[in-house]
Amino acid sequence: MTLTAKKGGSVHSPPAITVRRIPAGEARSLPLISPPLQPMLEQVVHTSNSLAKRRCNSVPCQANFKLSCDNAGSCGSTTFQGTTYKFDHIHLHARSEHTIATRYYPLELHFVHQSPCGALLVVSRLFRRGAANPSLQRVFDIARGKSSGMVNLRRLAAPAISKVAVYVGSLTTPPCTEGVTFSVSPVIATASSEQIAQFRELIGGGKNNRPIQPLNSRTVTLYE
Repeated sequence: MTLTAKKGGSVHSPPAITVRRIPAGEARSLPLISPPLQPMLEQVVHTSNSLAKRRCNSVPCQANFKLSCDNAGSCGSTTFQGTTYKFDHIHLHARSEHTIATRYYPLELHFVHQSPCGALLVVSRLFRRGAANPSLQRVFDIARGKSSGMVNLRRLAAPAISKVAVYVGSLTTPPCTEGVTFSVSPVIATASSEQIAQFRELIGGGKNNRPIQPLNSRTVTLYE
């Protein structure tokens, strides 16, 4: 994948997803992102209330929570273009931060990974309104203190054989660090209306998604 930004521009997330398809013959030679496979141990870290008052490129960044690995580096990894990224944590956004063909979704789940040299890779999964998701419910129950134990990342991640749209952007929460590789699966999962309401309650009833950012001259590449 080649990606450039306009001189003096920025590479921020989330952009609107428009993709350049890779020919089938070329795609077979491309290393695809593998989903994190190992279950994640419970640890809940609620963001401080001050996070809602911070601003990220003049955009308010609201409250969230994240579930991290109790034993750092032991909860699975993802490999992309020859680099292994260790799983760090998951967090969610409502509504989705990324759009596909201009469409927003009620929820977006981010699997945040980090390489040994500190590079970041975020694997994103979008959720539409539909059937209840037992694995997602486990996340919410732990976050609300109603349960403890482990979360199976395999069941939350997109299938390994699915397509992925990849681009270089930034963190969508402070400090909005640039140079983050994003992988967005167009295979949409489901969450019930009740589950979507549960998450909104967890973050104070509002939204915590960052608005769409300019793509500039970047390319979003679909690996299939």
